[in-house]
Amino acid sequence: MINREQIVAEALSWVGTPYHPRAMVKLAGCDCATFILGVFRNCGLVLERGHAEAGDWFCHTQEDRYFAKALRHGRLVAEGIGYASLAAQPGDIVLTHHQRSVRVYNHGGIVVKWPSIVHSVYPRVELADATKHWMWGFHQTAVLDPYEVPVA
Repeated sequence: MINREQIVAEALSWVGTPYHPRAMVKLAGCDCATFILGVFRNCGLVLERGHAEAGDWFCHTQEDRYFAKALRHGRLVAEGIGYASLAAQPGDIVLTHHQRSVRVYNHGGIVVKWPSIVHSVYPRVELADATKHWMWGFHQTAVLDPYEVPVA
């Protein structure tokens, strides 16, 4: 069984990968969703290939598709505003509404040690402090635990 440290190590190995929508190749390109899938796929936790969403899909819907896809890979363990006290463990998936006018989760990353996360944002995958980064700090955030995968 893969452990949390292995997920974190795999996520960190993607740092510097260029942001490229719908790609999922470490050091060549990924977006925020395919980054998470790529990490979990390389760890043997996910078999699916990815998605093909338009870049502005979240602007025209109230259906939380990103959240629904993420729920297939972990159980929701916390939801709240992204403060320093958010209960997130290394290797957890974190989602956010990175634009206040959008009602659905539309960006994600992997926790290194809260509030440190790895996420894919233009121009590349980066290590960030989620309490200070403009896409995360003081935004609605959900934490999903990949070790608590729901039974389908």
